[in-house]
Amino acid sequence: MDQPNCGANGLGEVDWTAVSTTILLGDLCEAWSAQLLGGLGAAALEQVHQMREDVLIGQLLDLCGAAQPFEVIHYKTTQYTVHRPLRIGAAMAGADDDVLAACTACAQPLGEAFQLLDDLRT
Repeated sequence: MDQPNCGANGLGEVDWTAVSTTILLGDLCEAWSAQLLGGLGAAALEQVHQMREDVLIGQLLDLCGAAQPFEVIHYKTTQYTVHRPLRIGAAMAGADDDVLAACTACAQPLGEAFQLLDDLRT
Protein backbone atom coordinates (compact mmCIF):
# COMPACT_ATOMS: atom_id res chain seq x y z
CA MET A 1 0.00 0.00 0.00
CA ASP A 2 1.35 3.40 -0.90
CA GLN A 3 2.44 5.75 1.84
CA PRO A 4 0.83 9.16 1.31
CA ASN A 5 2.53 12.34 2.46
CA CYS A 6 0.50 13.35 5.51
CA GLY A 7 2.82 15.95 6.93
CA ALA A 8 1.51 18.65 4.62
CA ASN A 9 -2.09 18.43 5.85
CA GLY A 10 -1.32 18.37 9.56
CA LEU A 11 -1.89 14.70 10.29
CA GLY A 12 1.62 14.30 11.61
CA GLU A 13 3.55 11.06 11.80
CA VAL A 14 1.60 7.94 10.96
CA ASP A 15 2.78 4.36 11.33
CA TRP A 16 1.80 3.22 7.81
CA THR A 17 2.87 -0.35 8.49
CA ALA A 18 0.32 -0.53 11.31
CA VAL A 19 -2.37 1.15 9.19
CA SER A 20 -1.74 -1.20 6.26
CA THR A 21 -1.65 -4.26 8.53
CA THR A 22 -4.95 -3.25 10.11
CA ILE A 23 -6.62 -2.83 6.73
CA LEU A 24 -5.30 -6.16 5.47
CA LEU A 25 -6.41 -7.98 8.65
CA GLY A 26 -9.87 -6.49 8.21
CA ASP A 27 -9.94 -7.77 4.64
CA LEU A 28 -8.86 -11.22 5.83
CA CYS A 29 -11.62 -11.31 8.45
CA GLU A 30 -14.17 -10.29 5.82
CA ALA A 31 -12.98 -13.13 3.56
CA TRP A 32 -13.28 -15.62 6.42
CA SER A 33 -16.78 -14.42 7.27
CA ALA A 34 -17.79 -14.86 3.63
CA GLN A 35 -16.61 -18.46 3.80
CA LEU A 36 -18.49 -19.08 7.05
CA LEU A 37 -21.72 -17.54 5.76
CA GLY A 38 -21.57 -19.17 2.33
CA GLY A 39 -23.98 -21.95 3.30
CA LEU A 40 -26.85 -19.69 4.33
CA GLY A 41 -28.70 -19.96 1.05
CA ALA A 42 -29.02 -17.42 -1.74
CA ALA A 43 -31.79 -15.29 -0.21
CA ALA A 44 -30.11 -14.94 3.19
CA LEU A 45 -26.69 -14.42 1.65
CA GLU A 46 -28.08 -11.55 -0.45
CA GLN A 47 -29.21 -9.89 2.79
CA VAL A 48 -25.70 -10.36 4.26
CA HIS A 49 -24.17 -8.71 1.18
CA GLN A 50 -26.64 -5.83 1.43
CA MET A 51 -25.82 -5.42 5.13
CA ARG A 52 -22.10 -5.22 4.43
CA GLU A 53 -22.69 -2.70 1.67
CA ASP A 54 -24.94 -0.54 3.86
CA VAL A 55 -22.46 -0.52 6.75
CA LEU A 56 -19.59 0.51 4.47
CA ILE A 57 -21.69 3.30 2.95
CA GLY A 58 -22.57 4.49 6.46
CA GLN A 59 -18.93 4.44 7.52
CA LEU A 60 -17.94 6.49 4.48
CA LEU A 61 -20.74 9.01 5.04
CA ASP A 62 -19.74 9.34 8.69
CA LEU A 63 -16.05 9.65 7.90
CA CYS A 64 -16.57 12.29 5.22
CA GLY A 65 -19.21 14.22 7.16
CA ALA A 66 -21.27 14.22 3.97
CA ALA A 67 -24.61 13.19 5.40
CA GLN A 68 -27.28 14.14 7.89
CA PRO A 69 -27.11 12.23 11.21
CA PHE A 70 -30.21 10.13 10.51
CA GLU A 71 -28.79 9.10 7.14
CA VAL A 72 -25.64 7.86 8.87
CA ILE A 73 -27.74 6.09 11.53
CA HIS A 74 -29.79 4.46 8.76
CA TYR A 75 -26.79 3.03 6.93
CA LYS A 76 -24.30 2.55 9.71
CA THR A 77 -26.38 1.26 12.61
CA THR A 78 -29.97 0.38 11.74
CA GLN A 79 -28.89 -1.97 8.98
CA TYR A 80 -26.61 -4.22 11.03
CA THR A 81 -28.28 -4.09 14.43
CA VAL A 82 -31.89 -4.80 13.50
CA HIS A 83 -32.93 -4.51 9.85
CA ARG A 84 -30.63 -6.91 8.02
CA PRO A 85 -30.36 -9.49 10.82
CA LEU A 86 -34.15 -9.66 10.93
CA ARG A 87 -34.32 -10.07 7.15
CA ILE A 88 -31.51 -12.67 7.19
CA GLY A 89 -33.47 -14.77 9.69
CA ALA A 90 -36.68 -14.35 7.71
CA ALA A 91 -34.94 -15.29 4.45
CA MET A 92 -33.45 -18.39 6.10
CA ALA A 93 -36.99 -19.36 7.13
CA GLY A 94 -38.20 -18.97 3.54
CA ALA A 95 -40.12 -15.72 4.00
CA ASP A 96 -41.89 -14.18 1.01
CA ASP A 97 -41.65 -10.54 -0.10
CA ASP A 98 -44.58 -9.46 2.13
CA VAL A 99 -42.86 -10.81 5.25
CA LEU A 100 -39.56 -9.21 4.25
CA ALA A 101 -41.35 -5.87 3.75
CA ALA A 102 -42.95 -6.22 7.20
CA CYS A 103 -39.49 -6.90 8.66
CA THR A 104 -38.23 -3.66 7.12
CA ALA A 105 -41.22 -1.65 8.35
CA CYS A 106 -40.65 -2.90 11.90
CA ALA A 107 -36.86 -2.80 11.91
CA GLN A 108 -36.20 0.72 10.65
CA PRO A 109 -37.75 2.63 13.56
CA LEU A 110 -36.46 0.04 16.05
CA GLY A 111 -32.89 0.44 14.80
CA GLU A 112 -33.10 4.22 14.92
CA ALA A 113 -34.50 4.11 18.46
CA PHE A 114 -31.70 1.75 19.51
CA GLN A 115 -29.03 4.11 18.18
CA LEU A 116 -30.60 7.23 19.67
CA LEU A 117 -30.88 5.57 23.08
CA ASP A 118 -27.27 4.43 22.82
CA ASP A 119 -26.19 7.97 21.93
CA LEU A 120 -28.06 9.38 24.93
CA ARG A 121 -26.36 6.91 27.27
CA THR A 122 -22.84 7.77 26.11
